[in-house]
Amino acid sequence: AGYCMVLGFTDRLTAWVDFIVVCLLLSVLLGVGVSAVTTGTFSLLAGRFPHSPGLVVSAVEVLGALADVTGPALGGVLWYAGGGELLLVGIVSCSSSILAMALFMLISSFVRNGETKDHPPDSQRPRNDSDGVTLKDVLRKPKNWLVLLLAMYSQFALSFFYPSLSIILKHQHHIHDSQVGLGMMVSGIGYILGAVCFGYLTDTCGCRRIVALGLALSTLGFLLIGSLAMFGFSPSLPCLFVGLVLEGVGASGVFVPLVKYVLDTMDQCGFPRTDHLANIVGSLHQASSGLGLFLGPSIGGGVTAAIGVRRASTLMACCSLSLLIAFAVAVCCERDSPVQSCLRYLQGKLARYHIN
Repeated sequence: AGYCMVLGFTDRLTAWVDFIVVCLLLSVLLGVGVSAVTTGTFSLLAGRFPHSPGLVVSAVEVLGALADVTGPALGGVLWYAGGGELLLVGIVSCSSSILAMALFMLISSFVRNGETKDHPPDSQRPRNDSDGVTLKDVLRKPKNWLVLLLAMYSQFALSFFYPSLSIILKHQHHIHDSQVGLGMMVSGIGYILGAVCFGYLTDTCGCRRIVALGLALSTLGFLLIGSLAMFGFSPSLPCLFVGLVLEGVGASGVFVPLVKYVLDTMDQCGFPRTDHLANIVGSLHQASSGLGLFLGPSIGGGVTAAIGVRRASTLMACCSLSLLIAFAVAVCCERDSPVQSCLRYLQGKLARYHIN
């Protein structure tokens, strides 16, 4: 709410340097606020549903993607209806009402947990030994670094063509300006549909297959976006839209199951699933997501302008395929993987044959 209130007065700044500095500072403020809300929301839901991390991540991502899709459309309607003043009043009113509900939840949680004068605070209570896991314990596992890389890459790939997508739609496919926003919503719609499906499948079918499927769909999506034109196929708008949808579905397939994957890894190492561990994993998950959303448009715009859409999409398809191969090798090296089970079975057969 404070960001929106201050942003409404930035057009009164006359010097362009002051305008840019104020906008950058406000963007940093907005990023800190959004990350706090997202991480806190995940922690609250993870504490309520500790055995369904896939559905928790799916719910957070679906609501966030819906906000990303409807936010520009609603903001445009308010802007054209009453200008910046109406847009400012609408956003500040919504943010203030949500802030009031958050304060009510905070006060009720203090009362419910006994944080009053009659009970000592958490800092004076005996600490549970099961909450002894630290950030260093999570980062000490090599597989978790691969998981963080996949989380970062999923959002990196999702936002890679954001800066140049409007140019592609207008110049290559001759889309009218009024329809460019609809075209840019395609990948977000695919992300929402994928998150809805993969959240349930992660908790029921496991997360390894979902991650592999997401990387495969992401590779196919980038091939359809522009790589097929390098092999003699003429670029078409339906092919571009299908590629954007597949890329969005693939990004959600990679991003949603990773929290459960890290929790399972820590569980195998002897760390039980506590709220403290869920908070650490959730914060790392959101940090990797934010890094990917920052690097994606920053690098994607420059790479696409330098080498073109076709080569850029081919490069991203190769990156997705390389990560798929690396993830398959990491899964095969795990003790409980089917490959390791087959190897142990063959070793037992060979040992019996040698004894006989």
